[in-house]
Amino acid sequence: MLKSALIEDWDQVIALESQRDTLIMDLFAEPLTLPPDVVAEKIQIILDINQQLLEYGKRHRDELQQEMLKLFHGKKSVQLYQE
Repeated sequence: MLKSALIEDWDQVIALESQRDTLIMDLFAEPLTLPPDVVAEKIQIILDINQQLLEYGKRHRDELQQEMLKLFHGKKSVQLYQE
């Protein structure tokens, strides 16, 4: 997921997120056989990856917002010029 987010393949991130959610639900559907400290470590890794994904997503959202503002201002400039 992180690799897909880094290259801004957001469709792939969404697809992988769905798969990951299913795997996590399956994992916790039955009693765990791993030691609690190992489970806690793996959960922390998932949380860290989620945080990174959120940061990439926010950065991408902000970039898109800036591009949309540029387009809006450009469109307004053209409209004013045409008047």
